[in-house]
Amino acid sequence: MVDRFCGKYKLEKSENFDEFMKALGVNIALRKIGQVTKPQMTISQEGDQITFFSESSFKNIKVTFKLGEDFNDTSPDGRKVIVSIEQGVSISKQHQENIIPMTLRKIIMLLID
Repeated sequence: MVDRFCGKYKLEKSENFDEFMKALGVNIALRKIGQVTKPQMTISQEGDQITFFSESSFKNIKVTFKLGEDFNDTSPDGRKVIVSIEQGVSISKQHQENIIPMTLRKIIMLLID
């Protein structure tokens, strides 16, 4: 199922992203950078391991995980989070200590390759 999502994607637009970052406690400088950054995301799979590789002029981030299993991660602004990405929809749950019990993000991507 994941193999149909493997490929390269480029962010075209982001709605309410500043409000989202503000609610997470991201500082104004990083929010400004986040508003103008247009990362390219590469999704690949090897066995049951899925890798998201995000490249931008600001920062490159690589995350490898198994569907439906929680994993520890660090957000682009340095917050420690526990993430679970579930099969069928691109929704991640970020549990952050002492801030917001759960954040749901729906990511819609268009294949560019």
